[in-house]
Amino acid sequence: MKNPYSLDRTEQELISPVQNLCREELTKLCLEALKSKTAFPHGVLRSLAELGLTGLSISEDFGGIKGGARLQAAVYDLISTQNLGPAIFISVHGMVSGLIEKFGSPEQQQAILPKLASGEWLGAFALSESDAGSDASNLSATLTETPDGSAFILNGEKCWITSAGAASLYLVFARLQGTQGKEGIAALLIQEDQQGLTIGSPEKKMGCELSPIATLTFSEAVIPKEALLGKLGDGIKIAYGGLTGGRINIAACANGLSRSALDKTVQYMKERKAFGSRLSDFQGLQFKIADMQTALDAASLLVRDAA
Repeated sequence: MKNPYSLDRTEQELISPVQNLCREELTKLCLEALKSKTAFPHGVLRSLAELGLTGLSISEDFGGIKGGARLQAAVYDLISTQNLGPAIFISVHGMVSGLIEKFGSPEQQQAILPKLASGEWLGAFALSESDAGSDASNLSATLTETPDGSAFILNGEKCWITSAGAASLYLVFARLQGTQGKEGIAALLIQEDQQGLTIGSPEKKMGCELSPIATLTFSEAVIPKEALLGKLGDGIKIAYGGLTGGRINIAACANGLSRSALDKTVQYMKERKAFGSRLSDFQGLQFKIADMQTALDAASLLVRDAA
């Protein structure tokens, strides 16, 4: 299984078990989850956690393995060759974990990161709204301070949230009432059992069924100020800090999916015959495959260099 990333020896040792999982088990686990129509593939998550991948962006101090950006991209690329869904939800989990380690207080780090690293908790990133995709400066979810100043009241909706309903922890972005633009946006760490939080049914999608998405609705949810990640007003910085690396990882996922499609195409062309010859013997089709491989190599190198 070809992997285009320039990894050092230590990184190659870390990724070798992932390659074995992809060759021997991951496809079977994903097919079983799809056939069972389970809401979330917990068996797949356990297999990824056993390899330490739930701690890929967490330092060893908190039970993780702290892989660099290239290693993370290579891992998500590999997983996507078998199924895109797990690569997406585990990459989002990694993004949330990394942000907590970077911006969290020591108390937040100690309480949360070991659970994320072990896979006991799954993290989710709740930024998008119906009128605000990755434009964090246009949020409508609002925070108001309680009279005693000890907490916030959160109201609003977050849409298309990866792992909604399966995650234990949500990194939620909202703005302080009365602020506009990039000012006054906060990042909050909210657990799944938060009173005032309602999680909608998973959206029906054309594909990527193993990465469920749903809407989070907050209605008069009382959020203690201890849940604030970073400082009030740091939300835009935290959101974009996550999205920058997240976009590289999603591109790696797309490359892995494309590589799998190309490999299957070549295999089919070697088996299928027309006019007495294999499809792979026709030069016109060989040209198409060469163009596809060239485009994929260029995309993979772009992701590698961006990481």
